[in-house]
Amino acid sequence: MDNEWFTKYCSNFPTTLQTKLLNEEIHFPDETKYDYEPILAYRGIKREKDDDTPVNYNDMLSYYEQGKVPRGVLHTGNSINDPLYYAISLFDNFDMLKQCFKFPRKNQKVAVGYVYKEGGPQCRSRDGHISWWLFENVSFDGFEIRSDINE
Repeated sequence: MDNEWFTKYCSNFPTTLQTKLLNEEIHFPDETKYDYEPILAYRGIKREKDDDTPVNYNDMLSYYEQGKVPRGVLHTGNSINDPLYYAISLFDNFDMLKQCFKFPRKNQKVAVGYVYKEGGPQCRSRDGHISWWLFENVSFDGFEIRSDINE
């Protein structure tokens, strides 16, 4: 990967992630895609039953932004060195989301939309999990709450 390209690319991220990448404190997985076709994805979001507010930034917070440590992420003290800590998690099929999060769940709904390269790089695993590192000011206008699959 070209250093000049990577430095410019990193300028799209929020400051914390940008700094960690440029200081080589974290590295994206080798399987990370920077140029890719949009991927239909599903994400569980916290919502009250009658809350149909459009999907927004607060629905797409990484564990870092939530101040939580996900299962399986390595950390030393307060220093999180796993790039997945800074990504949001989605699934490329509803069945995997349903299985992992035991849907339906009280106060949680399913948002559906596209992971797209203009929003940041992504890495998919064989089980359908998608890690998406979001650029600053990414739009979630293409996501919607799917009431037909939330029951």
